[in-house]
Amino acid sequence: MPVRNKCSSTPWTGLSALLFLITIMLIHPFQASAAPAGAQIFISPVTGVAGQQADVVVSIAPSSEVAAYGLQIDYDKNVLEAVSITPKYGNPSETECVNDNNGCFQSLINAASGSFRAAWFDVSGGSHPVTTTTELFTVRFMIKSNIVSGSKLLSVDTTDPEKLNATDASGHNVSLLVTIGKSGLADLKSLSTSTGDLTPAFSTGIRSYHQNVANDKLQTTVTAVVYDPAATLKIRGITTASGTASGPIALATGDNTIPIEVKAADGSYTNLYTLIVNRAPSTNAQLSSLTTNVDVVNPQFSPLTTNYDLFVGTAIQTMTVTASVYDASSQLSVNGVSVNSGSESDAIRLNIGTNTISISVKAQDGVNTQTYTLNVHRAPSTNAQLSSLTTNVGAVNPQFSPLTTSYDLFVGTAIQTMTVTASVYDASSQLSVNGVSVNSGSESDAIRLNIGTNTISISVKAQDGVNTQTYTLNVRRAASNTSTTSSPTGTSAAPTTTQAPSSSSVVEIIIDGVKQDKLATALTEKNGEITTTKIILEQDKVTTKLENDSSKIITIPVSGNSDVVVGQLTGQLVKLMETKEAVLEIKTDRASYTLPALQMKIDDISAKLGSNVQLQDIIINVIISTPSKETVDMLQKVANETGVKLEVAPVTFEVTATLGDKKVEVERFNSYVERTITLPDGVDASQITTGVVLNPDGSFTHVPTKVIKQGNHDNAIINSLTNSTYTVVWSPRIFSDVSTHWSKQDVNDMASRLIIRGVSKDSFAPDEAITRAEFVTIMVRSLGIKHGVVAALPSDVRKDDWYTDTVATALSYQLIRGYEDGSFRPNQTITRAEAAVILNQASKLAKLNAFQSGDTTKLLQNFNDNQMIADWAKQAMAAAVSNGIIQGDQQKIMPQDNVTRAQTAAMMRRLLQKAGLINN
Repeated sequence: MPVRNKCSSTPWTGLSALLFLITIMLIHPFQASAAPAGAQIFISPVTGVAGQQADVVVSIAPSSEVAAYGLQIDYDKNVLEAVSITPKYGNPSETECVNDNNGCFQSLINAASGSFRAAWFDVSGGSHPVTTTTELFTVRFMIKSNIVSGSKLLSVDTTDPEKLNATDASGHNVSLLVTIGKSGLADLKSLSTSTGDLTPAFSTGIRSYHQNVANDKLQTTVTAVVYDPAATLKIRGITTASGTASGPIALATGDNTIPIEVKAADGSYTNLYTLIVNRAPSTNAQLSSLTTNVDVVNPQFSPLTTNYDLFVGTAIQTMTVTASVYDASSQLSVNGVSVNSGSESDAIRLNIGTNTISISVKAQDGVNTQTYTLNVHRAPSTNAQLSSLTTNVGAVNPQFSPLTTSYDLFVGTAIQTMTVTASVYDASSQLSVNGVSVNSGSESDAIRLNIGTNTISISVKAQDGVNTQTYTLNVRRAASNTSTTSSPTGTSAAPTTTQAPSSSSVVEIIIDGVKQDKLATALTEKNGEITTTKIILEQDKVTTKLENDSSKIITIPVSGNSDVVVGQLTGQLVKLMETKEAVLEIKTDRASYTLPALQMKIDDISAKLGSNVQLQDIIINVIISTPSKETVDMLQKVANETGVKLEVAPVTFEVTATLGDKKVEVERFNSYVERTITLPDGVDASQITTGVVLNPDGSFTHVPTKVIKQGNHDNAIINSLTNSTYTVVWSPRIFSDVSTHWSKQDVNDMASRLIIRGVSKDSFAPDEAITRAEFVTIMVRSLGIKHGVVAALPSDVRKDDWYTDTVATALSYQLIRGYEDGSFRPNQTITRAEAAVILNQASKLAKLNAFQSGDTTKLLQNFNDNQMIADWAKQAMAAAVSNGIIQGDQQKIMPQDNVTRAQTAAMMRRLLQKAGLINN
């Protein structure tokens, strides 16, 4: 604190008196008595580092006037060396100063004692005193060693009149207040972490430190103490109180750079300390879970158990394995093929007998490995059934069914020989006709017919060698005097057929753009006011077409005003389409549905319908329909309540599978499935902001939608991961606080799509940071993912939290993984690096262009701060940059900066646009 001192002196006039006065003032102060006046002397701080020169300015601010002063300043001669004193006010020349209105100035440096003195006098006898704030002189120091924060480098003994005195023009003493600027205020006094000692040990003059920690250290905190409590301390860019631990800092494996910045209270300079914490790579090569799509493994999974068995029926021809690693940094492979943790492996073909599946984990350190073995025992088939039975002379009676084993056939006397063509249900079974082996689907040798009854035996032996089934065909050849063929009851011998309903007809379908006839049958039924049109694909004919032509797209066009349109095919045909990677497309006048066969997941359907199910017996229905009046009314009510306008009548899209009285619905897909709603005449395409899907709770939410013109009609193309009821809406939103913000278009568009919400009706707060829970919620909304999935929640997400459903949904679709300690930290702000990792997972789901990891370094080197990107985020950030989702600013990518609400809207919008899911 500055201290006041009273000094006394006597006025002098004339040159000789002046010189004597200065000499005396440098040695002894004047003594005088008078009423005190006042002045303040300011001495600036010494700033700089060893080897530099520093200028200290001494100035005075008088309350009234000062006509003379004497001043001694002491300095720390171990740190500083006074080099020179330059007057700013007063003439140092003894001969010239007497004629100078600025008066006479004298100074003296005493290096031995570490002090200097300065004196000044108004030679005019009081006509030119100092009356305003004035810089008196500058002292130049050489800094001999680094200045330690808190050091007292300069001082004035305000209690000693010999070292501090001043008078006014009348010779009255002037009381002085001395203020010395503090030096070295941007240094740390100590530095420590919660994870161990620093290398080297802390010293104020050392700016860089290193620390090695074990892999189980997932985070650290840093505690820094500054010398000057008024200095500003920032750790990783976040202002932190001196002596208080920083917030938890997540540690990636490898080097983690933590900058610690100290800024002097006056803002004159800043010191930067750098701490690099190196976290060792993980040695964990364990699995945390192991499941299959067919059954649970035996014994129950444990990370410490490496051998498992699984027994499956013969109907299971392929299976997938889903394994999750304990440590997200380890590498996973199934049968030598790399697989993402928590993702299904490729389909693995199963032979009859034991199939060994190897699941290998390599730890992050590249040394430790662990192999888990799954022995899958596929039982031989017990199926001994036929799938078809025909002859070259007529149809058997009754109509063939695999469950019917006895048939009749009546032929004329002219038929002396015949052949039988039988096909087995299971290709692994053995077929014989009258004891002679025959290939399935091939004609038998000619069978001679006698007059009367001829019994033909068709036998099937199952793959297991135990189960057999014999079908009997009694062929009755008429006697030679019979002119017509008749049945035992006298009815016509022609094959019996079921009369098709009058509304049944053969229709054209389109395969790879070419119209095909006789491959499908249309059946139209009316039940009350509901008209249903069902298109049934002829399995054998379509199968032949697919196998011969390698066809890819089967289109079923249906015109008219049916309330329900159904495309129907068997599970066997779906399986064939799946192997051919074919697509089923249903087109009506008001909507279309494009469904890849892979997305129907016929093996999963079969498993849900029971064991040993024949795919041939499963009926798949792909349905486009008008929802019930109750559903439409509910949608309209919600729209009215939320200020949204429904632009077209809603449409329901479904996929069901039936087996007898059992029914399974396909509600969720692994990737986006496209459906189109045609905009009726009179609906303005520019008045469509998004498509929406009806949720189980009666609400509706955004689904990725773009409007394009196809032919003479505008169509809303909706991509969704689920089945439900859809429509398109008009819901414009504008926030006043983004009217001049760079994110205006992004924010208003995403708000109009019902993806983001404001902090109030008119405000969005674009520059506020966003939390991890908020970011994931907006991500789930952007992708149009329906809630309702079940997933194991992170340790810090409770069932009653507002974000629980979205976190569970994001986990289910593998958009997020959380931290290695099992937490998600929902209320923590999200950094740009963390956001990039989540965006990268979303890009995979949206089928965005795959990023080549080899380009990572090349892409990131364009940013000056690329060294701040943690290893775990580098590939994700490079992918986001490559896809145009994340953009830098002034050649910086700022990986550790918090993501703002505006940036979130822009990132999500770019993702959807780049994936072609919404209009640009």
